[in-house]
Amino acid sequence: MRDFHLGCVLSIATGRVLSKRYILGVYDVVAYMWAQSCNDGIAYQAMYPECKLWLLKQYPKFDTEQMQDHVRGLDQLVAQAENDRSDLKSVVFGWVDEMILLYGESLPVQPIPESHRRPINLFDEAKLIMGPGRTIFI
Repeated sequence: MRDFHLGCVLSIATGRVLSKRYILGVYDVVAYMWAQSCNDGIAYQAMYPECKLWLLKQYPKFDTEQMQDHVRGLDQLVAQAENDRSDLKSVVFGWVDEMILLYGESLPVQPIPESHRRPINLFDEAKLIMGPGRTIFI
């Protein structure tokens, strides 16, 4: 088990990048949960759905109507601040700070047991992302 900043954990739970380390913080959680490197978008997209399911089993409070209300509130704030990047950053991280008051600054995350991880073939994942006939492997 390893502690992660709440912004990283909520990034997985909500599908929004809320980590102060941006996507790198999200990749860290996914890589830890899978016990393998996650340093590109294809690996992340392949691993993320199972990480989210496993994380919500660990923290069902992030899969509640109350949390969905919090996220809808964030989405509204983001929509209002979308034209000003500096304001957008303060809105998002301010929201994360509010969540820290409710849930704590960091949370322990358990990795997905090996028996629950599906095998990932990055070539097949790339084909799913890019579509048939659009993927060329050299």
